[in-house]
Amino acid sequence: MSLPLQQTAIGCAWRGAQHLDLRLPEGTLGIEVMRARFPPGSRILRLPRFGRGYSTDEVTSAVRGLRELADRPGFVRAHIEVWSERESDRAQVARACEAEGYFRAEQPRMYPRTLWIDLEPEEDRILAGFRATARRHIRAPSKKGFVTIPVTSPRHAERLDELHRAAFDRSGGEAPFVDWKATLLATRLHPDRVTIRGITRGDGGDSELLSFALAVRNGEVAEYLHAGSVRRPGLRIPLLYAPTWEIMRWAKSHGALAWDFGGITPGTAEDDDPRGGISDFKRYFGGEVREVGEEWVYEPVGVAAGLARAAHRVKSVILE
Repeated sequence: MSLPLQQTAIGCAWRGAQHLDLRLPEGTLGIEVMRARFPPGSRILRLPRFGRGYSTDEVTSAVRGLRELADRPGFVRAHIEVWSERESDRAQVARACEAEGYFRAEQPRMYPRTLWIDLEPEEDRILAGFRATARRHIRAPSKKGFVTIPVTSPRHAERLDELHRAAFDRSGGEAPFVDWKATLLATRLHPDRVTIRGITRGDGGDSELLSFALAVRNGEVAEYLHAGSVRRPGLRIPLLYAPTWEIMRWAKSHGALAWDFGGITPGTAEDDDPRGGISDFKRYFGGEVREVGEEWVYEPVGVAAGLARAAHRVKSVILE
């Protein structure tokens, strides 16, 4: 089993989770361990980015192994974030999960569909697949004296957090936790697996970071993971297109054959979809919509029964 970066210790760290190795006959999986809100002191297990390219035996062993781990004292739930552009992979995990007592999450954290871009052609052919507006926006910053730079220094951690949160504030959502110091460390330790590119006004020395885009590469597929930009009166220049193109180029240069744009929603900026504007931005890069993700959840029987009894007691007190 070749671990996606999200399953490694440093990948877990930047999502604010502890890392646990789940050792199986076929190999090792990396599990996130996070605190549960209730009951106090309990833990949640999460297996991220799982399912692509595994054999039936590997999938069965992984799903069962996580379930057996979740049955131990102190754990209240286990999640499997399934990811693969292949329907056969997702179906294989679904069958194993159903056999082990998991249920499909109604509100999955894993995005169900994405924009998929082929990175095998030469760069000029990839660019030709973008809309003309995207190509123009990619060139615009350099024409105005702005510079696209690799972002690796720990001094950028606070600024990355500001830009990331600002992007979600504009869409009315809540930014997922990211340990930016751990993420920046990953760009230095694993420069072929994770990168951040940003735009500054000058040479990048002490210039203010105005935008950033982050990608991870898991084998032949690269994923657009996080991004953010500043909005300021008088600063009328597209700030995300150039760094996004640079991380795509980085992915291709390190062997990625496909680009996963990190999820897309059916709505647009003109709809009620709060993330419609972000999806519009991604559509400027072309590609095709593919189903890629789903999430399965397992709750130990004893824990589920205990929580049900607790909820019933609370309800009884309220009614009295």
